[in-house]
Parts: sequence; C-alpha cells; structure tokens
Amino acid sequence: MSEANLYRHFKNKQDILSETVTRIAKGRANVDIVLKSCSAPIDRLKQVFQLHLRYVGQNEGIPRLVFSDEIHASNAELKPRLLEVISGYAQSLESIIREGKKDGSINRMSTRKPRR
Repeated sequence: MSEANLYRHFKNKQDILSETVTRIAKGRANVDIVLKSCSAPIDRLKQVFQLHLRYVGQNEGIPRLVFSDEIHASNAELKPRLLEVISGYAQSLESIIREGKKDGSINRMSTRKPRR
C-alpha cells in the first residue's frame, strides 16, 4: 500500500495512529472471550498467550507502535489510550493468575537453587 492510498482514508499521521490504537483495543476481544471460558486458569493463560502471539504475528507493526517514541514521548492523546489498553490486558492476566494461585493450579516457582 502506498502512502498516497493511506492518506485517502486518513487525514494525517495522527489519525492513522489513533485508528491503530483503536484496533489494538478491539484485539482484546479475544482475551475477553478466553476470560469468560470455563477452562482451568492455567489453560486460559496458555490460550491468552497463544492468541497474543498469533495477533502480533498477524500485525507485526503493533509492537513497534506500542514501544515507539512517537506514542510515548510526543502524543498526549494517544499515550493514555494505549496505556489503558495495555493496563487492561495486564489486569486480565493478573486475574487469571490470582485465580490459579487461589485454586492451587498455579503455584509460586521454587526459589531453591538448581541441583548440580
């Protein structure tokens, strides 16, 4: 796709970035479906990570956007929106992990040193 084609659909770079953040937020819908499933917490956690990897694989530019200076340093509108999406995702993962710890299916990792 050429730059000219992009600007037929968007007024400026700000609009392109804004739409990208909106699509990232919509991508969380799959996570919400997994959260509502009745499977064990560890299985849901695995499903979420598999969905995440598939989503990033299909949308390779998203990690560059999420970690870009364009968003975090110089964009007062998009930064809070993106951070809200990321925070919501992290809270979803935390809720699965808490549930797994509570039912014993996810345990703390041992702090023992490995045997030689």
